[in-house]
Amino acid sequence: MTTAPRTPPSAIAGSPILAVAHRAAALRAAGRDIIDLTLGEPDFAPPTHAVDAAVAVARRPLGDTPSNGRPALREAARRAVARNAIYRERRDAGVAILAGSPALTVPVPAGAFSLFPRLTGPADDGATADRLLEAGVVTVPGRAFGAPGHLRLSFATDLSTLQEGCRRIVAALETRS
Repeated sequence: MTTAPRTPPSAIAGSPILAVAHRAAALRAAGRDIIDLTLGEPDFAPPTHAVDAAVAVARRPLGDTPSNGRPALREAARRAVARNAIYRERRDAGVAILAGSPALTVPVPAGAFSLFPRLTGPADDGATADRLLEAGVVTVPGRAFGAPGHLRLSFATDLSTLQEGCRRIVAALETRS
């Protein structure tokens, strides 16, 4: 027995991230210099050495494992820690620039690839994201994640792009009315 969905497909809201991505693409097509800080694009493929080590271990029969782990997995963990340091540097750089704006309160995330600054004072996150898009930076309104009054921006991009995007955000917020 099949049941009809309770919500008709036409009533389902589209992705706010994709909506802003389409707007940014249109501005780019019109020749605007746009920095996209919505989803980010991690600049690395899954680490081959980690995948290879995991596959090799998974194919081995179960048995005793050295207490300090297998060398290949220890190496994979060491490389993951090094990669984490790169993203920690990017996170800290973004936080440092954004924290210079009195229009934002910027918590430091312990994990993930996104910053989620809160707009201070009465501010509409959707209108602010629109204004930032006009200033050449794509962000996502926090309401898309159940957090109105916030913006989400990814730091899973190269450091110079992130820094320029954050500088544009600060400059645009300095002139907000």
